[in-house]
Amino acid sequence: MARRLTVALRKPNGENALSDTAGLLAPEGAGKRLRPEELGKLATRLMAASSPTHAARIKERLTRGFYGI
Repeated sequence: MARRLTVALRKPNGENALSDTAGLLAPEGAGKRLRPEELGKLATRLMAASSPTHAARIKERLTRGFYGI
């Protein structure tokens, strides 16, 4: 029987999260690459972000959208 491991992660915005190893292999929203127009809108929102926490969340979404993870 395969064992499932749980790991502690720190998101770029500083939040802590727990994930099992299966979740690392197939994160939620996997395979969802954003179109260039959507990436451009996120980049504009990133430039106008009012707090570092908000900017980190947008940057994480931008990265995930670019790579499709």
